[in-house]
Amino acid sequence: MSDKNSVMTVSGSVNKLQSATVFIPDSQFPVIDPKNVAAQINLLQEAKALGEKNLPPTNQASRFGTREMDIDTEIQRVVSGYQERAIARVEALDAVELKAIGDTKEEITQTRLLPNLFKQEVQSYLNNASTEYEETRADFQTTQKEYETFRRENGLERTCNFPGRGRTILSLALLALFILVEGCANSSLFATNLEGGWLDGFIYAILASAINVGIAFFLGFRGVRYINHNKKQWIGFASLTICVLLVLFIGFVVAHYRDALQIPVEELLPGQTAASVALQTFSENPFALSDIYSWLLLLLTLFFGVSACLDGYWFDDPYPGYSAVAKKYLAATDIWAEVIEDRRIEVNSIKEKFLELFKEHILSVQNGLVHAKKTFHSKQLTLTAYQDAHRSADKAFQTLVSKFRSENTKYRTEPPPQYFGQKEVLDLDASPNVPTTDFTQALDELAKMVDDLRNDSEKIRGEIIQAFDKEDAKLLEEKKVIYA
Repeated sequence: MSDKNSVMTVSGSVNKLQSATVFIPDSQFPVIDPKNVAAQINLLQEAKALGEKNLPPTNQASRFGTREMDIDTEIQRVVSGYQERAIARVEALDAVELKAIGDTKEEITQTRLLPNLFKQEVQSYLNNASTEYEETRADFQTTQKEYETFRRENGLERTCNFPGRGRTILSLALLALFILVEGCANSSLFATNLEGGWLDGFIYAILASAINVGIAFFLGFRGVRYINHNKKQWIGFASLTICVLLVLFIGFVVAHYRDALQIPVEELLPGQTAASVALQTFSENPFALSDIYSWLLLLLTLFFGVSACLDGYWFDDPYPGYSAVAKKYLAATDIWAEVIEDRRIEVNSIKEKFLELFKEHILSVQNGLVHAKKTFHSKQLTLTAYQDAHRSADKAFQTLVSKFRSENTKYRTEPPPQYFGQKEVLDLDASPNVPTTDFTQALDELAKMVDDLRNDSEKIRGEIIQAFDKEDAKLLEEKKVIYA
């Protein structure tokens, strides 16, 4: 009978007998059922047949050389299978435990290195992003210098008075309102003697108003503000003078045109038009207006022209050029602040990643220690089960020998050999102990390392946070400089 068949023979009774004997992990060493072995080797039949022949003879000195040795052979085959399984199992568990201890120690080392690894990753990120960072800072510093130089050279101690989106919309709305109101107010005054009546009057009035308001707004925005300039005030006063003169010119022209429209068509000389009459009367005597409505038209033109000039004056900061320089400076400031904030966010994300990694490492180390201890315990169970399996094999051997001798004696006519009365013990010298590595000291060392790491966990975590705070403080200092 082969070893494989022997194992198959005894395995059938494992579930039945295991609970009554010893715990054998993973069914590595199934308990031997003497009945199955006896049936496989025809134990009782052989015992009867030999007994009827008075064999073994009465003078047989020992069991060696007799058919009893078949029992020994079968049991030894099973025990040999036990040993092979035990060696394979223990070798595998030793390898697993060695790896578990080594991996856990390496994990502990890596956990303690996390603060340094965090610093390295942060520095690597900062180095990789340094080009954009330095370029943006240089742009900010250049723009800041231009801004401060402009303020110093122009004696400006106040901040720039930006109009804001709401004020800009309001200013443009007022400009449109001036044109519309002036056009509506003047349209009825223009309507006299025009073929299109009120509609033509409105069109002429709107055109005149748009020219008047547009020119006044432009001069107020581009020229009159120079009144505030510390070196070019003459431009402002010249622009203001030009604005007043142009508004007066437009007002008188419009008023004279309105006067000319009052002349009946039949009174006009051949080839004369209202426009030619208006130019003639304006050139001869600008202040000669025929009625009160023409003077009212002049006053309306002057009012809306001055209003448009003031609207242009306050459309932006009243100091020429200050708004453009300040906008450029603020744009550079916003970009620089955004770059700094992006750096802070990224460094913070690295910190959060490492803190999460730290928790994972701590959990992994604890699980590694538990895994190593469980593997050690599993190996001890295997070795214990192997020893218990040997005792079980010896018990099965004694039971089978006892059955053989009892059955043999029943059918003998001569006395059985004297050794039948002796207790036989299974010779297990051929099955030496299973070689294994003692990891007791290594596990104790590992447990101490895990305890030390657990005790130092807040310190290690604090080192990561402290390194982040240090880098974040530098970035905040850079940000403070911006708004200083």
